[in-house]
Amino acid sequence: MDTGHQDLIAMIRCAKQRRVFIAPGVSEELAKAIIETWKEIGPSKVRILLDVDPEVCRMGYGQFTALQLLHEAAEAMGALGPSAGPACV
Repeated sequence: MDTGHQDLIAMIRCAKQRRVFIAPGVSEELAKAIIETWKEIGPSKVRILLDVDPEVCRMGYGQFTALQLLHEAAEAMGALGPSAGPACV
């Protein structure tokens, strides 16, 4: 994992009031950090916007397994919005 990735994970873990994550994709490590702190601050304090097109993963901007982790966590916390699809949180 590169230093920028580690820095981003550290920033995610430091957020205590609100978390907004907007990116073309997400890695498993980032997803796990988001979920960990999501549970701490509550689902209403987190917003995630990702491009869930499979091409994004093929281009190396994320991992499908990370999307699955985020979706499962959002579903378990009742955080999926009415228009969220199977890989949207």
